[in-house]
Amino acid sequence: MSKYLTDLEKSLIVELSAKGYSSREISKKLWGIDSKKSTVNDYLNRTNEVFETAKILIWDVETSPSIGYYWRRWKENIGQNQVIQESYMLTWSAKYLNSDAIIQKNISDYGKDFTVPNDKELLEELLDTLNECDIAVAHNGVAFDNAVFNTRCLANGLPLIDVVKHVDTLKIAKKHFRFPSNSLKSLAIYLGLDEQKQDVDFTLWSRVMEGDKDAIVEMSEYCSQDILTLEQVYLKLRPYDSRHPNVNLKGDLSIPRCAKCGSADIDKTGKTVTTNVSVFEHYRCNSCGTNLRGRENLLTKDQRKNIISNVV
Repeated sequence: MSKYLTDLEKSLIVELSAKGYSSREISKKLWGIDSKKSTVNDYLNRTNEVFETAKILIWDVETSPSIGYYWRRWKENIGQNQVIQESYMLTWSAKYLNSDAIIQKNISDYGKDFTVPNDKELLEELLDTLNECDIAVAHNGVAFDNAVFNTRCLANGLPLIDVVKHVDTLKIAKKHFRFPSNSLKSLAIYLGLDEQKQDVDFTLWSRVMEGDKDAIVEMSEYCSQDILTLEQVYLKLRPYDSRHPNVNLKGDLSIPRCAKCGSADIDKTGKTVTTNVSVFEHYRCNSCGTNLRGRENLLTKDQRKNIISNVV
């Protein structure tokens, strides 16, 4: 009966079921036998529990080129009086992690002339979307996506985004690896991922700026393809991100869970993790491979008194 299941077993049943495991497979994974599938089915039939963690949004934007007068194509300083039109947002796409639904928006969706900066309604809808998530993931998001979004919101008199944690896969790639190239497309190819960026060149942008309605639809589709690729790259790089927000703070805190993917399928390794003044138990997440540590200091109060620290 399900009432004899531990909290950990209950959580794992829900989690594994959400990942597509059959009741027989769940029984085998939890207890090493498949004869308890009726116990699994009994619990799933009796509970409305849903495996939830922080809401993670994968997003990307595309912008127009700036238009101006210039003489040279290299090392040219463009003065403000040479600028005809500044860059603005053309389209954005987003999806929640592990969801099939893609949100895809562009200026033409609002009946606007997309050859001029009519991006306020586009930005308002993106603002609402970002405010609904806990963590927003973008590639080069700090320098580009977040910065462009903030700039265009300010220019359009829109409010600040709510408190949302940001993850930048470009920063993870640069900090922890030495890939031949850190572009999203190159990372996807190097890692052998199924989803890969489409090949486009500036002619797509020039067609958009000429008012080609088919071109801005193509750009929306290109942007959506980007987030499918980004999702796969993010999942590959996530275990290495030591600064990743703790997804479990928005989920079930009744049992220990992985800080990065929220899985309850974690094990003690028998090793310890140390700081300059503390020692903690080491854990490994069996779902995403992340290294984790406990919160309880294994040193006694008397032992901590005898620790001498470096002068910084």
